[in-house]
Amino acid sequence: MQTIKDPGGTFAFSVPDDWEPTRSEAGTVCAAGLEHRANLVVVAQPKQAASLDDQVKHSRAALRHAMPSWTPTVEEPRKVSGHPGHLIRSTAEMGGVQTLGQHLLVFTDRHEVTMSVSYPASDSEALGPVVAQIVASLQLAGE
Repeated sequence: MQTIKDPGGTFAFSVPDDWEPTRSEAGTVCAAGLEHRANLVVVAQPKQAASLDDQVKHSRAALRHAMPSWTPTVEEPRKVSGHPGHLIRSTAEMGGVQTLGQHLLVFTDRHEVTMSVSYPASDSEALGPVVAQIVASLQLAGE
């Protein structure tokens, strides 16, 4: 596993060694694996929502707007570096491909952090445990 850090110093996470960062700037990091079939985006932005619940509602609406077939399948609370978070597992059809996603939302005193990972459902046996490990590795620094 390799650790990828936000150049702005807000977050870090780990991905398998064969995944490659595809974009990295303060507040946004993207990575891809399995020849770009699996994609990950982590964004930290200044806090805009009044609460984690508001952040979750906004994110659900944005995901449904971007992917009309987006359907949450499991939702659960999470803690990330001591901060409240919310994990949404989902399905969607993208370009004719059934896709699975995990969206981790974290609310801090200063930031809203979102980690989204998507991958083809046909790769779920191989990627499911890897994605769970990636999502669990998210750490926030200096919050």
